[in-house]
Amino acid sequence: MAYFIWNGVNSQTKGIEVLDYPPVVKPQERITQVTVPGRQGDLMIPEKEDEPMFEPYLRTVTCCLMPGSGIHDAVAWLRGSGTVTFGNEPDMIYEARIINQISFEKIMRGHEHRKFAVPFYCQPLKAKAESSLAVTINSSGSQIVNPGDVVSHPQWIVYGSGVCKFSVEGRSDECQIDIGNDGYLIVDSELMICTNGSGKNRCSRMRAEYPLLNVGTNTVNWEGSITKIVVQGRCRWL
Repeated sequence: MAYFIWNGVNSQTKGIEVLDYPPVVKPQERITQVTVPGRQGDLMIPEKEDEPMFEPYLRTVTCCLMPGSGIHDAVAWLRGSGTVTFGNEPDMIYEARIINQISFEKIMRGHEHRKFAVPFYCQPLKAKAESSLAVTINSSGSQIVNPGDVVSHPQWIVYGSGVCKFSVEGRSDECQIDIGNDGYLIVDSELMICTNGSGKNRCSRMRAEYPLLNVGTNTVNWEGSITKIVVQGRCRWL
C-alpha cells in the first residue's frame, strides 16, 4: 500500500492509503526580473551571486481513508508543521507545514471510503534520511565532502581557547572567534548565531562570516589554538 510519513508516523497506521503522489520537481529559483528600456528581454538578478536561493512550494498527496478509520483521528494528525517523507522518494525528508483545509469526500454513496488531499507546503531543500554528515576534524587542512547538490550551512563546534580563525578553502567566509575559557563555541551557519555549551549568546565574540560548505570536497583551515572542530554538515538536495 502506498504511504507517506508525517512526523515519524506512517499513514498506513492511520488507515490512509495514498492514491497519487505529487511529482518530483526542482523548486523555483528566487530571481528578480528587471526590464531595461531599449534592451531585449529582462535582466535576471539572483538574490545571492554565490548561492542560489529557492522558493518553497506546495506538494499535494491524494489519499483514501479506509473503512473503519476515523476522520477525526486523521484530522488531528494532519496539521501543524514537521517533516514528511513521500513513498515515491523514500530516502528523502522534507520540512513542511499543512496550511490549507482538508476535505473528506465520499467516493461512493453507501461506502465508508473517503477521498481527500493533503496539502504539504514544503521548504525547497530536502535531506536524505541516511546522510547525516558528522565529521570531527583534528588538524588544519583536513577535508570534508558535501554529498548534496547545494551549498551546506553547517553547525561548527570549535574546541580550543583564545582567539582563533577558521575557514573553508576557496570561500571568502572566514570566521574569527574568541573561545576564551568556554572550552568550545558553537557556530551555527544556518541559524546565524554563536553560543557556548550552555547556550549563552557569544555573537559579540565573533567576527566576519558564517562558513559554508560547497558541493563536493572542501578543505578546512584554521589558525590559533583550535584543538578540533566537530562539523554537523546539514547536507541538502534540490
